[in-house]
Amino acid sequence: MRLKRTVFILLFLLSQLVLAGCAAQELPSITASAPATQTEQETSSLQSRLQQVQDELASYKLIEQNWRYWEQIKDLLQKTLSGVSKNRQLPAPDKTEIRVVTADWAQARWGGDYVKGNSKKIEIDERIFKGLFVIPDNVSLSQLYSEWPRAYMLATLGDTVYFVQENSSGLDGEGMRKYLAHEVIHMLQGKSFQAPQTTTYDEEKAWAALIEGDAEFTSARYLVEVAQSETAPQLVKLAAGTKTTAPDLPRPRSLTRLLYFPYDYGPSFISLLHQRGNWQTVNQTYGNRPVSTSQIMHPEKYFAGVKPKDIEPLPMNVTGWKEEKNDRLGEHFTRVMLQNQLSEAQTNLASQGWASDRLTYYESQQSYLFTWQTAWDSNQDAAEFYEAFVSVLGKAGATPSRSDLWQNEGKYLWVRQTDGQSVLIIVSKEKSMVDAALDALNMGAVKTP
Repeated sequence: MRLKRTVFILLFLLSQLVLAGCAAQELPSITASAPATQTEQETSSLQSRLQQVQDELASYKLIEQNWRYWEQIKDLLQKTLSGVSKNRQLPAPDKTEIRVVTADWAQARWGGDYVKGNSKKIEIDERIFKGLFVIPDNVSLSQLYSEWPRAYMLATLGDTVYFVQENSSGLDGEGMRKYLAHEVIHMLQGKSFQAPQTTTYDEEKAWAALIEGDAEFTSARYLVEVAQSETAPQLVKLAAGTKTTAPDLPRPRSLTRLLYFPYDYGPSFISLLHQRGNWQTVNQTYGNRPVSTSQIMHPEKYFAGVKPKDIEPLPMNVTGWKEEKNDRLGEHFTRVMLQNQLSEAQTNLASQGWASDRLTYYESQQSYLFTWQTAWDSNQDAAEFYEAFVSVLGKAGATPSRSDLWQNEGKYLWVRQTDGQSVLIIVSKEKSMVDAALDALNMGAVKTP
């Protein structure tokens, strides 16, 4: 009865929002003096509310198909929330909800909507990744980012846990408790800590490593504790016909390494924090967070307060060029870029000594160009990275065009150890833009190391 009442209320609210949306279309003729932007905002708000109600109704329909199963999951969520909150020593939210969605919904909302709202950023990132041989030229980042959420099992937004039916319903009781413990910690984090405004890719990944590392480390501790006191819950069987196979999506290995950095390096960073001072030290780190992947990979740098060097963008004053991106990619990105073409030993040798970097991306009516300045702890470190990048160029099939300039599948790459502890890389599809950049930087007379 409770579900039927809820569905009835949702259907009634849905009908009211549809009527309100229709009325909103008539607002300009009724209130001619109202600004158009205000009407657009009201219409957009109504459409957003309408979509939310439709999504909630769809979720309740999925729950109804396996009512006993999802009621059991609700109970397990509350029990996990209570246990993890006590273990982690953080207050739990007063109210939690669950939503069941399909893989198609996850792709449309978390994938498709993200791609639509970030199309320019993705386009620039794709050019940078391809220009540095991180992903193949035939890969579409938009397609990957759009399809990736189809493989999600659970996700947390605020105090709501979303379950992707095709993937999460295939978990047994122990597996479900494991994923719930991870998501519950994100709830606790959201209630106790404030997310920062990160300014670089490197900084963003460091923050992600902190929160995901905390979730992985804490959930693992909780699962060990609960396994000693009780057996895994036995979930009721699902209704016939429920899909339980997660999609197998092809992903470039290098992109997977980049996206999984928080999970690969975060737990060991949190473990070390916990050893130094239990949860108090972990909690304090949220207020004095690591700002680079280098500090996550080498915790001694974090404890010593060693941060990436400040690198000023190059004075690229070329008429008609517009700066679209200014970023720091970080040590981990540098490692992945090298490892995509080189051995583990070569990558370790070439990436140690990373001190900082600065990427600046420009566009003109003609094409695009980006510069990547890397800074190193010593002349030797810079020389090792320079030699390694030249090896990357060779293994990727690039051919030397002239001193310092290489050509590969429609793009030009210029690389030089510009002084003792720096290496500069310039990438563009247009040779004329590379020449213009070198003229602007007065680089023509510098000799190759």
